[in-house]
Amino acid sequence: MGTGIATILTNLNFLPASALYGMFAGVGYLQGIADPTNSHNTWLAGFAGVDATAVMKKVLPYAWAACVMMMIFVAILQ
Repeated sequence: MGTGIATILTNLNFLPASALYGMFAGVGYLQGIADPTNSHNTWLAGFAGVDATAVMKKVLPYAWAACVMMMIFVAILQ
């Protein structure tokens, strides 16, 4: 679905393809690291004996910060 949305936005000349890539990569990074339903996060929480939501609450601020930094980096390069 993301590829379809990116293709539509690129064909409409809404944003350059490199800016769209940076945005999608930042959001993907956030989801990959902080989502408590990802298998690696669930496994890690089970191995550590804590709730997956507790792991998300600890990681989420750092993941948000990394996502914002990626967006700023993309904006500067455009």
